[in-house]
Amino acid sequence: MVADKKLTLAPTIIAGEAHKYAVPTGFKGRVVNSKELLGESKSLIIEHEGEIYHLRATKFGKLVLTK
Repeated sequence: MVADKKLTLAPTIIAGEAHKYAVPTGFKGRVVNSKELLGESKSLIIEHEGEIYHLRATKFGKLVLTK
């Protein structure tokens, strides 16, 4: 049997503005705006543990990460 886990969400404030989504309470990581991360090219190459990944925004506003 799997224990029922409850996720508590807290309102998110980024650069002084409230956002429509929330992050888990106690989250210690960074919150990064995708437009700031990807820039005008809407694309980014990520090197992770010797592997190369491509993160891009689609014309429909979704994010795609490929290896």
